[in-house]
Amino acid sequence: MQTENINQLNQKITTTVQVYLNEADLASYNKAYLFLQNLYRTTKRPTGESFLNHSLEVIKLLLPFRPDLITLQAALLHNVLLNTVLSPETLEKEFSRPVREIVEEITQLSRIRGSLRKGERASMRDFILAVAKNPRVILIKLADYLHNLRVITEMNISEIRERTAQEALQIYAPVAARLGIYSLKEELEDASFKILFPKEYQQITAGIKKYQSAQTKFLSYAQEQLQRVLREAGLEVRQITGRIKRPYSIFNKMKRKEIDRLEEVYDLAGLRVIVPSREDCYLALGVIHAHFTSLEGHFRDYIVFSKPNLYQSLHTTVIGLGTKSAGQTKVEIQIRTPEMHARAEYGAAAHFVYKEGQDTRSGVEKMMWLKGILQTREDDDEDNAFKKEIFQERVFVFDEQGSIQELPKGATALDYVYVLYGEEGHHCQTVKVNNKVVPFGYVLKNGDLVTFVKKMHQSPSPFWLASVNTKEAKDAIQIWLSSQKKLVTPERETLNQGLSKRKDVAINSLKDSVEPIVTQDLSSNLLTKKETQVLVAGEKNISYELAGCCQPKNPTPLIAYVDRYGKVLVHRSDCGVVHKISTLRLMEAQWTTEGLELKAKRVRLSLKFKNQAKTLKAILDLLTNREIKVENLVARKAETEKDLTQFNFDLKMGPRQDLGQLLAQLRKMRLVKQVEGEWEKGSE
Repeated sequence: MQTENINQLNQKITTTVQVYLNEADLASYNKAYLFLQNLYRTTKRPTGESFLNHSLEVIKLLLPFRPDLITLQAALLHNVLLNTVLSPETLEKEFSRPVREIVEEITQLSRIRGSLRKGERASMRDFILAVAKNPRVILIKLADYLHNLRVITEMNISEIRERTAQEALQIYAPVAARLGIYSLKEELEDASFKILFPKEYQQITAGIKKYQSAQTKFLSYAQEQLQRVLREAGLEVRQITGRIKRPYSIFNKMKRKEIDRLEEVYDLAGLRVIVPSREDCYLALGVIHAHFTSLEGHFRDYIVFSKPNLYQSLHTTVIGLGTKSAGQTKVEIQIRTPEMHARAEYGAAAHFVYKEGQDTRSGVEKMMWLKGILQTREDDDEDNAFKKEIFQERVFVFDEQGSIQELPKGATALDYVYVLYGEEGHHCQTVKVNNKVVPFGYVLKNGDLVTFVKKMHQSPSPFWLASVNTKEAKDAIQIWLSSQKKLVTPERETLNQGLSKRKDVAINSLKDSVEPIVTQDLSSNLLTKKETQVLVAGEKNISYELAGCCQPKNPTPLIAYVDRYGKVLVHRSDCGVVHKISTLRLMEAQWTTEGLELKAKRVRLSLKFKNQAKTLKAILDLLTNREIKVENLVARKAETEKDLTQFNFDLKMGPRQDLGQLLAQLRKMRLVKQVEGEWEKGSE
C-alpha cells in the first residue's frame, strides 16, 4: 500500500476516535503512530503488506468498540516484540506499563502453534482466555487474525493459509463466541470457510445471490407488516431489520440437518425487532404470537436464561408473515433491546458504550465484563459455573517443545516435573521458567515456559514436600521417601530398638553401627574446580548478586533466593534476612572451586531434645536423606535441663553441603530445644 493511502487510513481513524478522546490522548495516539512509522519504515510482512498498514487495519476493525488510548497504542504496536529488536523495557519507557503488558501477552499468544486435534483445541481456547489477563488482548488478537485472513489469500504457501484459517475457525472464532463478540466471530468463520472449503463457499454464496432478490422483497414486505402490527398494538418500535444467514452458518446448518438444497433452509432470512425495554420484548412477543402462528419448540427465552457470555434475546419462529397469501413461509424473529443488540454484536463491552451517546467514556476502558468471566463472584452461581466450565482451576504453560500443558491451579515448578514426567521428577536438579532458574516452590502462571534439568544422582528430600501442591507430586515423593526408610541396616534397627526401650541413653563411639546408615560417602566423588563464582541450584551460568547485608565470602556457607523482581541474591546461610524469606523462594548455593581437591568436611554437632528415641530417629533420617555420614555419637543427660538429653554428633559432610541449611532444618524440629554446630578446625 502506498504511503498516502496509509496516511488516509490513519486520518479516518483519527477522525473517528477524536469524538471521544481528549486532546492529550489523541496526541499520545499520534506519538505511537509516528513511533511505529519510524520503527518499521519500509519493512514488509510476508503478504507484501507493510506492518504499519496491518496495524491500522486492526484498529479499523476495533472502532465499533470505541477503543481507548491504551487499546489504540497496543493495537498499533502489537507486533513490535516479534518483528523488531525493540525490548519490552523500551516499550514501557516510551508508552506505559499497561501497553507493554498487553503487547507481551499478544506476543505470547502469537507463538502458539499447538495441535489442532479435536481433543486439544478446547485446551488452546482455554489457554488463550487464561493468558489474556487484560480484555484488550482478546479484542486485538481477534482483529489481528481477522485481518490476516483477509490478506493471506495473496500468499503462495497454501500450508500457511490453511493453518491460519484452521486456527481462526477452530480456536479464535469459538473464543469470540464464548465472549459474545458475534460480529468478529461471524467474520472469522466466513473468512476461514472461504479458504478451507472454497468449493462449498462458492456454491453457497452463489445460491444466496440467486435468492437474494426474492429474499430482499420478502424481508421488505415482512418488515412493513410487522411494523404495522406492533404499532397498532401501541408498542414503540425502535428498529426492524432483515438479515440473511451468513455463508458458514448456512453450511453448518445444512451439514447438521443433512440438507442438500439451499432453498430447504427455512430460516435463510430472518427479522430482528428492537424495542426500548425488556418489558416491551415480551409485549412484542405476545402481539406477534397473537397475529401469526408460532412453531412449537422454536421459542427460546435468552433474556431470563441468558447465555454465559451475556447474550440476551427472545427467539421465535412463525408462519404466515411476509406473504399476502399467508402461506407456509417460516421466518425466525429475534426481539431485543438496543443494549442487548449491541452486546450481541460486540460482546458485553457494548453494555458500557450504549445509551445513545450519553456515556462518552471508552467502552474498552470499562470492559470488566471479561474480568467478571475470569473471576468468580460468590453470589453468582451461573458465573461460578461458567468459570469452572472454562478453567476448572487450571493453569496453562508451555513445555520445551512449545506445546501447551495443563496443570492444576497453584502447581509449582516441581509439580510440573512430577505431573508431566512422573518418576523422572526424583532426579530433578533445577527448573527454569522463562529461561530463568526458579525455586522448586515457584507457583506457575499462565503462559510460563518451563524446562528442567535432571541429574541421576539427585534424589528427593523430605523438604521437597513443602515445594509441591499437587497430589501426584506429593504421593510420588512420599512413596520414594518411604521406600528409602525401608532400606534400614541391622545396625540401624538395633539402635532404634535400643533407644525405644531406654529413657536415658549413653552411647559412645557408635562409628561402626551408625556409618552403614549413610547411603553414599560424598568424599568419594571429588571434583576439581577453581574458586571463581557461586553455583546457584547447581548451575554455573545463573546471574546473581552477593548480598550487601552479610557480605558472604568463601568458604562461608551460602543460600540464595529469588526476589520479587526475579533477581537471584546470594546470602550467608546464617544471615538474618534469609530467615524471613519464604522457604518456597530459597535455592541452594555453593562456592565453586577449581584447582583444589574438594575434601569432605567434619562437623561437631550438639543437640538437646526430649523423647530421645522418636526424635533421634527423625534426626538420623534427616542426616541419611542429606547423605551426611555420622562418624561418632555420644549421648548424656543435660547438666542443667534434667528433662533433656544432649547428643553430640561427629559428622562428615560432603564438599558441597551447607551446614547452615542443616542447622536451620534441625531447629525446625518440634522437640529439639537447642542446636549448635561448628566446623572442626582445618575442615572449613
